[in-house]
Amino acid sequence: MGEEVLMTSREVCRYCGFSKSVLGRLDRQELLVPARRLPASGRRLYRESEVAAYMDKLKSSP
Repeated sequence: MGEEVLMTSREVCRYCGFSKSVLGRLDRQELLVPARRLPASGRRLYRESEVAAYMDKLKSSP
């Protein structure tokens, strides 16, 4: 089985072209939810597959 690839919020923002505030809004609206939050730092980690699927969905919508 392949390993799950996780991306930091910074990596997601670069990949998608979003600002951190947009990514935070997507999280609050539960449109792009982190797979994990690191307890000590609160950093959000996103599954690469979910980020790619969200971007595909955006590109295919009118």
